[in-house]
Amino acid sequence: MGHQRLVAEGSTASSVVSRSHARRQGIIRRVRRSWVSYAFLLPALLLAIAMKYLPAGLALGYSFFDWNGVRPGTFVGTGNYVHLFADPVFLGSLATLAAYTLGTLAITLIPPFIAAELMLDVPGERLQYAFRVLFIPLVVPSVVVLLIWRFLFNPMIGVLNQLLAPLGIPPQTWLTDPHIALVSVLLVGFPWIGGVAFLIYLAGLQRIPGDLWDAVALDGPGRLTRIRRFDLPLILGEVRVLAVLGLLGAIQGFGVILVLTFGGPGYSTMVPGLYMYLQAFQGGRFGYATAIGVVLFVIIAGLTALILRTVRSSTAFDPDTP
Repeated sequence: MGHQRLVAEGSTASSVVSRSHARRQGIIRRVRRSWVSYAFLLPALLLAIAMKYLPAGLALGYSFFDWNGVRPGTFVGTGNYVHLFADPVFLGSLATLAAYTLGTLAITLIPPFIAAELMLDVPGERLQYAFRVLFIPLVVPSVVVLLIWRFLFNPMIGVLNQLLAPLGIPPQTWLTDPHIALVSVLLVGFPWIGGVAFLIYLAGLQRIPGDLWDAVALDGPGRLTRIRRFDLPLILGEVRVLAVLGLLGAIQGFGVILVLTFGGPGYSTMVPGLYMYLQAFQGGRFGYATAIGVVLFVIIAGLTALILRTVRSSTAFDPDTP
């Protein structure tokens, strides 16, 4: 009995080894057959390593140095990180970033979805196509758009205060009042119907089969019930993509704040990305700035993993499934 068990275990181990060997041989054969394709991919891979992954690795190393970007740095170990989490400006910028990110995600996800839902009620494909064209972003440099909004926020001659005057509301110092400066930054782009997000939502809604729409119409649920029970569960893939893109844009980007408030008044609109920029290119503390960048990377990676893990549904419609 024991002898038979040993023989069976030996045959099982040999079969596993043979399958592993066959799998390796299959990979080698595929590489040999497709070596031309891999040769074309090699330059792109080398550029990605040289321009993205190598700088990221160097940044991680420099975060342990007191480095001014020119002369060789002095190794300080975790000193930059210890100082960073005792820095009141950085800690305050994290709180500002949380509010800014939540606002940005709401702006990224909600208004384009409402516009896409309304588009479904537009009669006729030609009229729908005309409205889709209107939502495509205009080719206007983003800095120009921000300068226009800065003019709209002008407390003396800005359009926003001119619109509020007939309502008896006194002029507001939109960008210089610490209580409303961050809200003012989030107002940029109103009504916030981003062309890319709108088209992604619309494509997701339009790929739902017509038979399902007919079945839902027969059940006769209200509009909000239909959106909650049918539409949203079937386009969670699109919601997940836009949530990740909105998260990356909010945490990495600081161009809007840089142009409009420069982190002020005081530090009321300071975010870690802008603080990193100022520490590096105005303070000459590149090691400290790279430590901020590493912390932002960890935050982005953690939140992205959380979104990818939670925003998913087994009811999502797969058009390739028969």
